[in-house]
Amino acid sequence: MKTPACPAGMVEFTTDCEGVTLTCHLEHTPSEAGGSISLLYTPTFQGNLTLVSAYHQGEDIAHILLQYLVNEIEEAALTQLENYHVNS
Repeated sequence: MKTPACPAGMVEFTTDCEGVTLTCHLEHTPSEAGGSISLLYTPTFQGNLTLVSAYHQGEDIAHILLQYLVNEIEEAALTQLENYHVNS
């Protein structure tokens, strides 16, 4: 089976998870700037990514991943997204 295309508005992230290649689709909540002048350009909420699906050979296995794996995927994907925005 083939992995479906990433839905509009989501982030696609491919990773190796315990020796298994996963193509993940994550929902992005962007960071928000603070309300005071001193915090105007410093995010007070760093944003996050929430795993919605994780495909292996076209099958969504997100529902069987242990929570620590989900956490690792979300953190790695957010780091990659932040690095992409800093370098572009």
